[in-house]
Order: sequence, then C-alpha cells, then structure tokens
Amino acid sequence: MVLAAAIAPCATAQNELSLDKCREMAATGNKDEKNAALDVQAAKYQKQEAVWEYFPRLSFTTAGYWSIDPMINLGITDILGDNAATAALMQLISAATGGAEFQDTYSALKDGYTARVTLLQPVYTGGRIINGNRMAALGVEAAELQRDVQKRTTESEIDGLYWQVMSLQEKLETLKSFQDMVDEVEKDVRSAYEAGLATEEQLLEVKLKKNELLTTEVRLRNGIRLSKMNLLNGIGQEFSVLESTATAEKPFLDDFVLTGEDSIIEDPEKYYMDEEKVAGSIEELKLLDIQVEVKKLQKRMATGEALPQVLVGASYGYDKLLEEGDFNGNVFAMLQIPISDWGKTSRKMKRMEIDVEKALNDRDYYHSQILLMVRQNWLDLDCAWDEYNLALDARETAAASLRNVHSHHEAGLATSSELLESQATLRENEDAATDAAIAYRKALKTWKDLTDGIE
Repeated sequence: MVLAAAIAPCATAQNELSLDKCREMAATGNKDEKNAALDVQAAKYQKQEAVWEYFPRLSFTTAGYWSIDPMINLGITDILGDNAATAALMQLISAATGGAEFQDTYSALKDGYTARVTLLQPVYTGGRIINGNRMAALGVEAAELQRDVQKRTTESEIDGLYWQVMSLQEKLETLKSFQDMVDEVEKDVRSAYEAGLATEEQLLEVKLKKNELLTTEVRLRNGIRLSKMNLLNGIGQEFSVLESTATAEKPFLDDFVLTGEDSIIEDPEKYYMDEEKVAGSIEELKLLDIQVEVKKLQKRMATGEALPQVLVGASYGYDKLLEEGDFNGNVFAMLQIPISDWGKTSRKMKRMEIDVEKALNDRDYYHSQILLMVRQNWLDLDCAWDEYNLALDARETAAASLRNVHSHHEAGLATSSELLESQATLRENEDAATDAAIAYRKALKTWKDLTDGIE
C-alpha cells in the first residue's frame, strides 16, 4: 500500500515535507532541542571554568583611609600622667632646647593608602581541584547524552504528528475512491428508478450515503489542517491559515505537502539485534553510570575538605599607612589543617557513601527497566507486523466480497443497500490497513532509533 500525500495545486518543492526533513527542522526549531544544545555549551564553559583552578590567582588590592582626627595622638602627659614630675621634665626639655617650640604630642594614622598585587598558587587542596575538573568533564558528557535523549524524544513526537497527517491524507484518498463508487451506484439506481425498477427509498438511501461521505470528507480535511498545524508548530515552521495573508516566510497552510516514504514494508526480522546489546547503548543507562561516578567524586571532594591545604604566594606594592610610604614585597606560604571539622566531615562522607549506594541501586534497577523497554519495543514491532498482515488479509477479503456483491447487483441479485454496505465494509478495512501500516512504520522507526550506530 502506498502512503501518498494529497498534493495541493499550488505546492512548491520548498513546501514538501518528508519525515527526515521534519526531523531536521525540529532539531533547529524545537525549543526543547535548542535548550538541550545550550545546556551542552554551558557544560563546556563550566569545564573550561574548572581548568582555571589549576592556575595562580592574580589579584590587585587597594585601600585608603582618612579620619577627622588622627587615630593615634599621644602626649607626655598621656604616658607619664599630669603630675609634678611631668611638669619638671617639661621644664628641663624646654631649657635644653633653648626655649624653642617643642611638640609634646605624637600624632599618626590620620590618612593613608596601600596598593598591592598578590599572586596566590594552590599547591595541594586535598584533590578538590582535580576531582572538580573530573566532575566538569562528566557534566559535558552528561549534557551531550541528555541532548541525544531529547533529540530522540522530540523525533518520536514529530513522528507521531507526521504519521497522523499521513494517515488522514491516505484516508481522504480512500474516501475519494469510494465517493466515485457511490456516484456510479447513484447513476445506476437513478436509471433504474426512472425505468420503474427501483423505489424512491433506494434513491434516497444512496443520496444519504453520499451526504455521509461528504460529511466525512469535511471532517478529514479539517483534521488534516489541524494535524498540519500541530506538526508545523512542532518543527518551528511558521505558516498562515489564510491564503491572502501568506508570504514566503509564512506559506499558506494548505501549500505544505507531506511526502510519503518508500512503500515497501519489510519483515522486522532483518532489523533484530540482541536486546542486551541495545539496552547497553541507550543514553539513559550511560547517564546512570555518570551519576554513579559523580557521586563518588563528590565523596572524594568531601574527603578533601578534611585534608590539609598548602598555598604559596607573593605580594608586591606601595604602602603609605604612617608618615612615609615605600614599595615593598614579600613571599609567603600557608598551611591550613582543619581540626575541628573532622567529626562533621566524617559524617558527611558517610552520608555521601549512602548516596553512592543509592546511585548504584538506581543504575541496577533502571538497567532492568531499560532492558524491559527494549524488549517491549521489539514485541510492539513484531505485533505491529502481524496486525499489518492481518489487516491486509481483511482488506483483500472485503475487496473480494465487494466484487461479488457488485456482480450480483448488476445481475439484479443484490440490492443497492447491500452494495453500499459492502463498499462501506471495504472502506473500513482500507482505513484499518492504513492505520496498521502506519503503526508498523512508527514501531520500526522507534526500533531503528534505538539500534542506530550499533554494529
């Protein structure tokens, strides 16, 4: 059975949409896929950010102050007290200086400033820098896997929308062929009625069937338009619902044409692969492995918080904090040994060990679930194949029955009602065969997505 599209008269090649083209457009037009790609880029930036922890930290620091009164203002009386001995000492100093003015107070720290450049290099931080970079690398890998998962999810959604339109279009084509059949029946019944060989009720019955088919046609066309709108919205393609407002950027909705794939439907046995092998290649399982590794690295980083830290550095700058300013530099080393945090860190490590065990349990459980999902997909594909073949047999049987009834009708051995009923039965089986073919194609596409890239 060929899944053909109802080609619009004014359609152009630019508006033809195959399933692969819809998937390609969704990759750039679907917001979930775009966000997943941005998450990958953000993870790469985070990895680059973590690399900088290996390098020295260079900083520039400047500070200044100014006070209304000097912060240090000391006199002789402040040191010796206000007494006779102090007064006698002041007289002796005055006599020794020949009566010159003597500053009996010392003032300092009224204003000052400093400007320094400092270089700080971590030597050992308990492995936190190394493990942090490993976690950042796993973050990139996880983001890429999440992007692939989102791509598969989006493609599955787009496939459903695409095949919904194709199903309705094929059913519309089937309906048209049966409308032609009913038109022929109407001519025969009308001729028989005019010759007095058929009743008016028989003629009215045919007209009712025609009206029923016309109503179904209207519903199918509306369904096609709504399904197209959902599909175009899913792939990020703008469109216009009115031909008068359509532009090159927003083509008319009815101008979009869905082109069918190869009409040959093959036995699924040629696509079979070992379920364990397929399950092992699923991105979700790889994400679970990454989750386990991340939990282990988090535990190591928690351990690093309880280990000593060694840093070396150098500083150079200009200081004017007292009366005179000058350039000066120094080098230094720092050893930090956490003591009081040992109890807290040990319990934190035990808590993170539990997180590691939980991640391992999740991986083992979801591995079995993923394997079950893969096996279910294969069973769905195999079942869809059987249902498709049964639908073909039913369609052939209905077609043979219609040929017999049509022959009997021409010989006057079957009524027009029986002929119309036989035609309706064939149409139902045609639609069922269309649905079965599309269900099989969807199941096969899903299986191919799971096994893509596996040798």
